[in-house]
Amino acid sequence: SFGNRVIPVEKGELASGLYGDGRMAEPEQIISFLEMNFFFSDSLKGKKALVTAGPTHELFDPVRYISNQSTGKMGVAIARELAQRGAEVELVLGPSSIEINDSRIQVTRVQSAEEMYNACIAIFPSVQIAVMSAAVSDYTPVSFSKEKIKKNSETFTLELSRTKDILQTLGEKKKAGQILVGFALENKDEELYAKNKLKSKNAD
Repeated sequence: SFGNRVIPVEKGELASGLYGDGRMAEPEQIISFLEMNFFFSDSLKGKKALVTAGPTHELFDPVRYISNQSTGKMGVAIARELAQRGAEVELVLGPSSIEINDSRIQVTRVQSAEEMYNACIAIFPSVQIAVMSAAVSDYTPVSFSKEKIKKNSETFTLELSRTKDILQTLGEKKKAGQILVGFALENKDEELYAKNKLKSKNAD
């Protein structure tokens, strides 16, 4: 009644030997509670955002895949910042070790580019903001071996096909009032490529 905000206790083994509610919240939960209550703004309240993060794994046998070195840290940071500003966030996260402990961020975990594409297509119509920061594989193996491929020859050829372009598809489906953000990472002519991509993908 005084307006105090209380960090809820957690359930677990207590000093008395009993099990139940009464444990102090973990430090991570305390930090998250403080952030939500003291560093929260409502500049994006009422808005819904889609964020993609992390790599994708394109399997060609049960234990091997094609991927890249993305960690997902940037996309997760963007999702958290959007949540801090009051947005309801849908995070589509590729294979990553990052744990999301924020009730304002709904996480959909995916593995392949196809799974990420399907998740984004399903979520995009309901959002006002979409930030495509995942490092999606451009190519995926044409065939998948149900058994681990053995080391039987000196060389091994893997046939690849292009994956679906998530950013381009969303750009084609974008409606008035939706903001679409893409990323361009190059080792030369970065600005030129980025400007071309901005136009060709119908991004903002």
